[in-house]
Amino acid sequence: MAGFSKEIAGVQMTLAGLAYLDSGHSIEAVRKKLNQALSRTDYATAGRWQLVWGPVVHGDGDNLMYLAYNPDTTDYSIVLRGTVEEAGSIWEDVPDGQDDFPYLTQQGAKVSSHFLEAQKALLCARDDRLMVTLGEYLGNRAKAKRVYVTGHSQGAGLVSMFQAWFDHVNRSIGLGAEAAGYAFAPPTAGNPTFAAGVGALKNYYAVINPLDVVPFGYADIKRLISDKVPDAVPVELEPLIYAAAEEVSAVGAWQHPSTVVSLAKVQLPANIGYLDQIAAQHNHNSYLYLLGAPQTDGSPSILPKYQSE
Repeated sequence: MAGFSKEIAGVQMTLAGLAYLDSGHSIEAVRKKLNQALSRTDYATAGRWQLVWGPVVHGDGDNLMYLAYNPDTTDYSIVLRGTVEEAGSIWEDVPDGQDDFPYLTQQGAKVSSHFLEAQKALLCARDDRLMVTLGEYLGNRAKAKRVYVTGHSQGAGLVSMFQAWFDHVNRSIGLGAEAAGYAFAPPTAGNPTFAAGVGALKNYYAVINPLDVVPFGYADIKRLISDKVPDAVPVELEPLIYAAAEEVSAVGAWQHPSTVVSLAKVQLPANIGYLDQIAAQHNHNSYLYLLGAPQTDGSPSILPKYQSE
């Protein structure tokens, strides 16, 4: 696999964006929506991808994961959903501990306790029709050429962890598939040792809008002020940012893997409130726009209006 591909990123971001469909509804309703969306030829996925496993959820829907397959290329994509407020998963975004990560050879690799709990739960979850876990399903797919791992926001925070898991499983069962991680707007998952271990994996990319606040957590929270992300921080919010930085530092050290791909900036006007700018810059459709890929239905990005002015 030859390095980062913007075209592949557009496809993987589309799959990640579709994970938000019908959040809070039944698995069957989500599955129906996913199948409908994957059949569309006007998305970057071009109707070539199929839902073959999942979706599965952790707890009351705090996390969601599904597996897509492209029969033309024999590629798979493990897709991880980001935060949805109605599922209550925002609690997972605030780290209160670090635990040893079992899927890297580096001693001392640690990740967010909440993220590791989510990964363990998702890896134990069974498709309600096939009655197999993700690992069991992939273990029987000897013809897989590539396995992508993708997600947006909180889901992107889990991408590095799932890619490391797949690399471990790939060696154990001899699947022989090539792995690639495309993490869009990821918060930091682990400590510097974990970051170094993920950086040593092939084809892991943290894809970041430089004006999106989420990738600045947890390692670089104070830079929101110095870098004016997504705009000059209101004075009344500065104490909250400093307090958050101290809180996560007390948990442990945090660091992003070194393989970061920064997208272009589209600065929004100051008359769009700071919190509204945060939402607009983080929107999954904004990432699709910055990648030059078609937006999906729902929550259209406002960035195109201001880039053209």
